[in-house]
Amino acid sequence: MALTLANRLSLPAFIGRQPHWLAITPEARNSLWYGDWIKGQFALNGSPVGFSQLGTFTASGTRYEKQASGPLTPRGVNIPRLADYSTGARRWLMEGAVTNLILRSQEFSSAPWSTPTNTSITNNVALAPDGTMTAERWSTTGAPYPSVFQTVTVANSTAHTLSVYAKAGTLDRLSLEFRGSGTTPNAIFDLSAGTVVSGSGVISPAGNGWYRCAITVTSIDTSELVIIGAYNQSGAPAGNFYIWGAQLEVGSYPTSYVATTGGTSTRAPDLFTSDMSEYGLGFDTGCWVSAEGVLSAATGTSDRVLQLDDGGDNSHSSYIYYDQAAGALRMRTVSAFSQQFSASIPYTLGTPFRVAAKYESGDFAFVVDGDRITGSGSGAFPSANTLRVASDATAVSIPASLSFSKLWIAPASAYTVADMEALTS
Repeated sequence: MALTLANRLSLPAFIGRQPHWLAITPEARNSLWYGDWIKGQFALNGSPVGFSQLGTFTASGTRYEKQASGPLTPRGVNIPRLADYSTGARRWLMEGAVTNLILRSQEFSSAPWSTPTNTSITNNVALAPDGTMTAERWSTTGAPYPSVFQTVTVANSTAHTLSVYAKAGTLDRLSLEFRGSGTTPNAIFDLSAGTVVSGSGVISPAGNGWYRCAITVTSIDTSELVIIGAYNQSGAPAGNFYIWGAQLEVGSYPTSYVATTGGTSTRAPDLFTSDMSEYGLGFDTGCWVSAEGVLSAATGTSDRVLQLDDGGDNSHSSYIYYDQAAGALRMRTVSAFSQQFSASIPYTLGTPFRVAAKYESGDFAFVVDGDRITGSGSGAFPSANTLRVASDATAVSIPASLSFSKLWIAPASAYTVADMEALTS
């Protein structure tokens, strides 16, 4: 049975005969809801639980995560990712829906891919980033350098990101290129050093000598030729290299890989809800919400980091979200669609955040990186029966990529603003 608020705050320093992690972690001991993904520690109402007891997580299809070492790890239906696929950091990764527009994303010798006459592709000859024997070796005997290409239908004047996993052989330079009706943006990557040689590309290690290389462009035509090629450091085109997992997606960030065969494939969004009704939050019973994480990529104009609401629509809700137009992280609460309180700070995507939001009627506060942020308004804190992570009640404001190292909710009376300034500094 869950502990009451009164006896939760008077927990003994030792549980049983050994010190317990709750005894030395007041944020967890004083919380109604607590998750620390770096340490793998979770609690509800002061009692330790497993992650699955925190709420309901739903996601369909294969989604990848990566531990600090080792290959990409696929996760199946309704299994959360507790490590970041791109860095291996221990964080709870949440992603929105994305469609891979590339066809045959692991089958570069098959149509609609085309190759120059001097290029040969050998299938399934090397361990891929996911640890399976599905990577391909490309070889060439002379100019032009080895490449594959296909034409993809895209949305005009919309940011798209092309990415691929590659590993050096005797060739150590990779080229990614878009070629539409106008300019031909491209980037060149050094697969030996893990650096960008030219162009506006991004490269990140994927383990065992593999790198994920990516380039983002704003499409200038509805039909784009995407080209992947390689050559060695001296420029001589003879040699080989390895490749796996091509992806073309809408947005300015390479989200986790989505495999395709003869058609496009879409990854469903990660969704999470937790029933908060037993705590009676709202109106005269306020709470602190504290979060540490990274918002890597946005989707819409009002992407939710998290939201507390009455379980219905968004008419009565309190939330922290990213305002894409303003480039700001905002705290807000609304009642009957009327704003009660709002505060914000500039935020750059991809940078860590440490925030705490106090939701209490007539006494709101927003603390970021040790400083209280001035806000406007002082109204009611509406009922908060449901916690939603990385989405709102209508599930339309889901970030493209958001990860948490820590997230917790405590009674408003458990901490002062000064306490939260210290905890977020």
